Amino acid sequence: MSGSDRVERIGDRAVLEELLKRGDDPTRPRHTIVFFHRHEDDERSAELAFNPLAVRLQLLGWSVNLPDDAVIAEANRPVDPDALNAMSEAMEDLAHEFGVRYDGWECALLPGDDDE
Repeated sequence: MSGSDRVERIGDRAVLEELLKRGDDPTRPRHTIVFFHRHEDDERSAELAFNPLAVRLQLLGWSVNLPDDAVIAEANRPVDPDALNAMSEAMEDLAHEFGVRYDGWECALLPGDDDE
């Protein structure tokens, strides 16, 4: 990868390389999940820590689940290099803004079309 195709984060790059190795087209939107947790020393209740973040994520088009001690947000997104860089940067910024820990993302593998 070079130029604008450069993926900034090592973990993001590893996932993208695995998708490409399996014949996936990362520009195709797919089910993508992001995870947030409280920092170990955070004494706020889960409600105080997560509700404001959940509202913001919903405003950004994510469906949000609030299990016991996390925020799990889901949306259909492409995971090409530009999209990955933007998503990871936005999630890290949100984590910083709301005082929680961004714990990464995962996505569905979309096999290539055999008809092409």
